[in-house]
Amino acid sequence: MTISDEHSKLLSRLIPVDMPPVPCEDCVPTVDGRNIEHAETCPVSVDIERVTSGDRRWFDDHPHATFYYRPVTWGEGAQLMLLDDRVRRLPDEIRLTAAGRVRVEQIKSGVRSRKFDDVYFLGEAN
Repeated sequence: MTISDEHSKLLSRLIPVDMPPVPCEDCVPTVDGRNIEHAETCPVSVDIERVTSGDRRWFDDHPHATFYYRPVTWGEGAQLMLLDDRVRRLPDEIRLTAAGRVRVEQIKSGVRSRKFDDVYFLGEAN
């Protein structure tokens, strides 16, 4: 599949974020289907809380917007890693980075969704 010049320019500006070898060093997350429960002090949980609070502030500052794009964070990448069987089966020697952007949509006041359609992982042998 060929990507457009616009997408090529966008991809060239994205900065990958390193994924830790063990995403949740401080907790053992519970994965139930698409829901993941972390300890409150888990760095992944803290990062996701930080970024979703930032999403809320962004929509507070832009009340007429219905969506915006932002870079994926390492915590979101770690969360996606926990949900993807293919990523979890990779050998420990593979170092992953996540890259891409997240589409954050305001569904109604105080209710947002995050779509990770433009997020991907890059693997490199250590």
